[in-house]
Amino acid sequence: MRIVLGCFLALTLLKTTSAQEPAGELGAVLSLAAQYVAKYEGEQLGNLLVTEDYLQSSAEYDPVRDPARGNVVASRDKRRLESDFLILQVGTTRVGVRLVNKVDGVRVKSTAGSLDALEKGSPEENSRMIDAINKENVRYDIGSVLRHTNVPTFALQVVRVTEMGRFDFTRNGNEKINGIVTWKIKFAEKRVPALVHSLGPNPKPLFSTGILWIEPTTGRILKTEFSVENPYSKPKATGRMVVEYVENKNLGIYVPKEMVERYESDAGYVDCHAFYSNFRSFGVKVTS
Repeated sequence: MRIVLGCFLALTLLKTTSAQEPAGELGAVLSLAAQYVAKYEGEQLGNLLVTEDYLQSSAEYDPVRDPARGNVVASRDKRRLESDFLILQVGTTRVGVRLVNKVDGVRVKSTAGSLDALEKGSPEENSRMIDAINKENVRYDIGSVLRHTNVPTFALQVVRVTEMGRFDFTRNGNEKINGIVTWKIKFAEKRVPALVHSLGPNPKPLFSTGILWIEPTTGRILKTEFSVENPYSKPKATGRMVVEYVENKNLGIYVPKEMVERYESDAGYVDCHAFYSNFRSFGVKVTS
């Protein structure tokens, strides 16, 4: 049985809040970060097609528990996916389309659509095809925690002007990322509407926490950590996603280099590690 963590790709409601923004130096750095993300998402990122190497490793616990021994692993599994991963804008947010080409080195073909078809289709057709492709690719996920396709840039939404008011921010020292001094800024989501919701007929807000590594002089975000817990699933599930960015000199922007994920529940856990390369532009339009 798979436990549903939540929908990481839930479309964000663009609603401003009345909460006060952080003041002083922290507020100034967050303001720069908001400007950076607005330009990054609106002008620089575009629709990017990426080569993704995605490694999954899962463990499922024995359902018969011995309190003296704790969780005992009953089975393990591994899987490697080689895919074309398309990052594109749908309405006001960015979503990911993973078109799996190989599973453990064996070539597979999607029956739901193709990237060539996305280039030729209408926005309405593309929107339906993206949904079908993402649903089809769930079959390649392993482990007891059901995940939905994640976008490496998802955590950048935290400092969107329309979202920041729902979060509390605190500075947690400095850290160098690839030789660049950054501020470690912790965030905690406190108010609805949340970025992530549980799945089901009555979705509940799942408040996120995490860290942003921000270059204070430019607002550039070089690393993100995004965590969420679903207490409504049985058993409850947690997820954590860490993404590092690196400069792409051909595009002239920073792009995701790798994404590390960890999903856990009382039934088991899944570790995922994605590597990104060969970034190139892809022309496609999708409706909200």
